[in-house]
Amino acid sequence: MKKTFIVIIMAAMGLYAHAQNENDKPKSLTIGIKAELNSDFMQEKGVQGVTDWNFGIGENAGITIKRTFTKHFAIQAEVLLQQNRSRLTYNSVEEKCSGFGIMVPFYFMPEVHCKNTIFYLGVGPWGSAGLSAKIGETNLYDKNNEYFTLSRWNLGAGMLLGVEFGCGLQINLNYRYAFFNSAMNDNGTLTEHQASIGLGYRF
Repeated sequence: MKKTFIVIIMAAMGLYAHAQNENDKPKSLTIGIKAELNSDFMQEKGVQGVTDWNFGIGENAGITIKRTFTKHFAIQAEVLLQQNRSRLTYNSVEEKCSGFGIMVPFYFMPEVHCKNTIFYLGVGPWGSAGLSAKIGETNLYDKNNEYFTLSRWNLGAGMLLGVEFGCGLQINLNYRYAFFNSAMNDNGTLTEHQASIGLGYRF
């Protein structure tokens, strides 16, 4: 999975280098907003006590900053607040897990224009900082908690597929995959996955 994302990102960077030689559209910087429903879970392997981890529904919301280089290529950065919810089975008991944090994705975006509509595909890295992660009222960033300890920091790669209409309204689908193990004090691994669907508006 990591190698696939790296190849895709390198291909997108190649498109960017090619786009530098094009002059079919003036460079521009635009700002937008977006809101998403996300489905987030941890892929668990060998974490003591955890036997199942199920998807939950959460929310992402924030701003987007898009730098257009040509008619067919742009780079977009986002700053999103994210609220994640999921359920896991720990020592045969189903528990509710929640998290809150900040995520910053970057996308290299080839675009296709069709009259007043733009279709785009984005690939690129993301980073996140956790502000809160709990099972019930237990803080999972506390090294002495009764469950397991999570890392506040993560990095990964993501894909974005979307359409922007002439009025500025956007519809997009996202998938994000974490590169690193989120479990800090266990021999097992917890790998974060998130899929989302959202609406946006570009000013």
